[in-house]
Amino acid sequence: MMNKMIVGNLVHRPLRSLISIVAIALEVTLILLIVGLCVGMLNDSKARQAGIGADVVVMPPGSAYIVGLTGAPMPIKIRDVLAKLPHVVAVAPVVTNVSAKGTIEVINGIDLKSYESLGGPFRYIHGGPFQGPDDALIDDILARSKKIKVGDTIDILDHKFRVSGIVEPGRGARKFVAIERMQDLIGAYGKASIFYLKLDDPANADAVVDEIKRVPGMETYVASSMAYYLSMMTVNHLPLQALHCERDSAGNDEFGNRRYRGGNPDQSGRTRCHRQPLHSARGHYRRLAAGDDGDRNDRSDPGCFVPGVAGGAKGSD
Repeated sequence: MMNKMIVGNLVHRPLRSLISIVAIALEVTLILLIVGLCVGMLNDSKARQAGIGADVVVMPPGSAYIVGLTGAPMPIKIRDVLAKLPHVVAVAPVVTNVSAKGTIEVINGIDLKSYESLGGPFRYIHGGPFQGPDDALIDDILARSKKIKVGDTIDILDHKFRVSGIVEPGRGARKFVAIERMQDLIGAYGKASIFYLKLDDPANADAVVDEIKRVPGMETYVASSMAYYLSMMTVNHLPLQALHCERDSAGNDEFGNRRYRGGNPDQSGRTRCHRQPLHSARGHYRRLAAGDDGDRNDRSDPGCFVPGVAGGAKGSD
């Protein structure tokens, strides 16, 4: 009886039944397409990160496990501190930036010598390394898909670069520029997004991570072995949090370093940063915009960062 009622209802209103079937099929198809695209991009990013050749990665406090989403908040002089740790053979600072112009892509600003010390020299299919500050390297996949040749001019972050070399894919990104030029383009002078460490033995990765956590001022930095870092690059760890910051009357950040973000040097306030759910952060920003600071002297500063080791690296924006 029940089956006859269902069939009879479908047949009685065929147009409504057809529209319902098509709508449900379209929704399911779009969900599968989006999930498949997301998983595919994550797997591609994971494979290219593994190809860098690092054993340990160091990122800013509160970082997500997706490269390119943290900006460049860390002083590059942290490299010197990391290089002195036991078992560390090489340290490569990298400035990453996500470009959504045309297609979503991660662009790496690298120091070529230190970057190649991680996984060996780039294998050049055509051309060679940087010859000047406005040279760029691209991988073979990008070159073939866009029909780019050595000597061609390409646009990266609204700046013209000459392609000096085409390299084999799988070394972290599809476009590489000199780290100094990347810092200049995004206004991150003397800063880095991530540090890659090469060790004398990958088996020492956990010991080095523990050493990093014991360095004064780096207790909250995200340090992990490359194996663990890659295992965390899943859809379950996509960043769904925002950074909430407060400042005290001393004009210092939580490590005692003077920083003035989002204001002039006459403004004071200690910058304290912590992660909170995105919907909560948005509500806090809306309250501040309406003039309600919750009877507190803090201010939201989404552009803040936590620098520093052993008293911090001095500087201002």
